[in-house]
Amino acid sequence: MIERDPASGLPICIRGHVGRRSAKTGECLECRKLYNAKFYAARREEQQARCRLYAAENKEERRQYRLANPEINRKACANWAKRHPDRKRAVENRRRARKANAGGSYTAQDIADLTLMQRGRCAYCRTKLTRKNRHIDHIQPISCGGSSDRTNLQLLCQPCNSSKGARDPVVFAQSLGRLL
Repeated sequence: MIERDPASGLPICIRGHVGRRSAKTGECLECRKLYNAKFYAARREEQQARCRLYAAENKEERRQYRLANPEINRKACANWAKRHPDRKRAVENRRRARKANAGGSYTAQDIADLTLMQRGRCAYCRTKLTRKNRHIDHIQPISCGGSSDRTNLQLLCQPCNSSKGARDPVVFAQSLGRLL
């Protein structure tokens, strides 16, 4: 006989879950959810490990395929860029910083953290930022010796970023009348 909860009348499983059971197997649905979560998480980790191993073992073949099929590679890269705009921007900016011999780097997570710290507003004019009008600005420009470190970044709207350009932050603030 199945033990039942006196308050609700629902069955109690051996792990103490009070709730419904499967009509087909009679097992606790909560226990099944927990089992499935663990099982599929382990399978996902195994699959990712297999994919990383395959990629490492077949690096040269994949490179040859990309060279032989430039149109397919171009489409795949464009699709990735559409799905991951912040990561794409971070990759491009790391490349620019390397070319300029500027140190530091940042990730898409750093940009998400900046968005939270600035409460989704432009650092200068405080207008609301969206993904389309948001620009990542180097406080001290790379051309003036700044780095791409997370501490040298701020989010600006398009008009503020365009007017700031590669100017020193103090000079730009003075031009806005914020500093004397």
